[in-house]
Amino acid sequence: MNRSFIRTALSLLIVALYVAGLVAMFMGNARLGIDLWVVSTLGGIGLLYWIHVMKKRAEDADKIAKGMPYGDPDDPAAPVNPVVPGENDDR
Repeated sequence: MNRSFIRTALSLLIVALYVAGLVAMFMGNARLGIDLWVVSTLGGIGLLYWIHVMKKRAEDADKIAKGMPYGDPDDPAAPVNPVVPGENDDR
């Protein structure tokens, strides 16, 4: 399975949980509805974080492949790869 399919499936699952929570609230089971909304909200936050991390990893991999510096130079905890032309060209 590719990441696009997993991302789509998880997004649909989160939307289904949200809709199920709404239906549960209309049917008179507020506790179940709120529980489903909390699960879908936390799942949505987790999914957005995962998408952001995967996108950042892909961008860094592209930069590494092109020989460009990667990371955030303003963040002291982030790795920064200073690329010097001609250095480490022993491939």
